[in-house]
Amino acid sequence: MKRSLARAAAVLITAAGLTTVAPSSAGAAAALCSGYSCDGTYSSKTGCYAGSYTPTRSGTAVVRTSRGTLRMFYGPACKTNWARFAPSRPGGYRVTIVREPVDDYEETGYVEERAVSEDAIPALRIRTPQVYAPVAEALACVEHQTAKGNWVRLGCTDWI
Repeated sequence: MKRSLARAAAVLITAAGLTTVAPSSAGAAAALCSGYSCDGTYSSKTGCYAGSYTPTRSGTAVVRTSRGTLRMFYGPACKTNWARFAPSRPGGYRVTIVREPVDDYEETGYVEERAVSEDAIPALRIRTPQVYAPVAEALACVEHQTAKGNWVRLGCTDWI
């Protein structure tokens, strides 16, 4: 549906005598990393977010927990995945993204940990670095820190 709307918009712009660049080529041209060099970087700083979406075909990429919503993203411009957690309550959170082993690369994962105050909600989003995953699957999880300092898993996406 989105692709059809983008094509329709491109046709209208072209018919009006204006030029446009296809989203996929614009995202690829703007990317500042490629392949495994994207591991551990942030999509917002590398341009990998161009054309990104939440996968829907391979499994559950959105997990609603008692303390917020975890969402995995895929950026086709760089073939990367990353996670974002939108907390609904204050507390300490740890968000993890992991890529399964592929080729000569071992399982790779990144963690983003943050304390969230009441006044930061609902605007704050905790984002992980990205992992290059053109063929390997990725998994995102979120944990909450208890008053005793223990970490309790709130939920994980499917391997996507």
